[in-house]
Amino acid sequence: MSQFAKKLRAILEKAGKLEAEDGDTLLAEAQAQKRPFTEVLTKKGIATEAELVALIAKAANIPPIDLAKLNLNKEVLESVP
Repeated sequence: MSQFAKKLRAILEKAGKLEAEDGDTLLAEAQAQKRPFTEVLTKKGIATEAELVALIAKAANIPPIDLAKLNLNKEVLESVP
């Protein structure tokens, strides 16, 4: 089990999105299926990808950035291969 998965589980428990015993079950499932913990969480409907990003950002005390909301200059985009 990765350190990230352990920390994410703790973040979700603190936020009230996950019970400790459910966290154990989901972590074991992710390991058994060799899938990322985040994928298991989203597939089971525990949290959306956006919710996970927001919770991680809050725990890290940094604002989340939604790249889909950025308006980039077309010339800048065309200059990058």
